[in-house]
Amino acid sequence: MDAAVVTGISGFVVGVLGIAFGAGTAHAQRAHERWAAHEARLFEARREVYTDLARVLMRWSRYLDRLDPRSGDAPDVSTLLPEIEFFDLWARVSLVGTRDVVRDLEACEEVSNRFKRAVREGAADAVVADLRKEANRRFTTIAEQARADLTREDADAELRRSKVGGRARTT
Repeated sequence: MDAAVVTGISGFVVGVLGIAFGAGTAHAQRAHERWAAHEARLFEARREVYTDLARVLMRWSRYLDRLDPRSGDAPDVSTLLPEIEFFDLWARVSLVGTRDVVRDLEACEEVSNRFKRAVREGAADAVVADLRKEANRRFTTIAEQARADLTREDADAELRRSKVGGRARTT
């Protein structure tokens, strides 16, 4: 075979491979950009939902602390979130919250229901006090988990922004 023919064929093959590789790299870059944009939107949605959740948990905690089953006195229930808004918040948490936060919120709801039942049924003060403490511990656990999720995601996003082509940026 003539050297010119070999050179022409090899040049053609290299050119086709270069185009294919370039198209694959561009496709991978676009896929990464779509994924990063999705992660950024999820982070913002999660931050908003977790902020709303923290407000509700703080209200519930204060409500439980002020509730005195012996005297029948209770703070104004209107200070709490209306049930329909709570269900809306619950739905948003279940859609964008991490599994740990959703699991902890479900456990918190169960403890809160036991607490309300104990107060309604006139349970012993020690039982009510223990359930109040457990509910408040659950509130704290959820808040800490949400904070950890947001801190971890924020750090992960910063790390992704600082990487260029798989190598750490040197600027």
